[in-house]
Amino acid sequence: MHRYVYYRVAREHLAPVLETVRGHQQRWQARCAGLLTELYVRDDDTERNGPATVMEVWRWDGGLESAPLAPPWSVIEGEVLAATRAWMAGDRHVERFVRA
Repeated sequence: MHRYVYYRVAREHLAPVLETVRGHQQRWQARCAGLLTELYVRDDDTERNGPATVMEVWRWDGGLESAPLAPPWSVIEGEVLAATRAWMAGDRHVERFVRA
């Protein structure tokens, strides 16, 4: 199971958003065996002067998202959304993918 979360952030808020999200990802990885995370900022010349697009990747290795000790996605999403909402320039978009 992979979850890709993307949203836009004003450039002046990018550093605190990245720091906050990294902290949440590290804490959740410590709590959940098999959870792998990544964090990206879109590298596109059309975005250099406007809001940045941030992409969070949450990946459960081997489908462990449904394991008994894994928290529901809504808990993780709610926590990260609450921590970053004030800095966002629009909505968070969450997309779920499974390996084909």
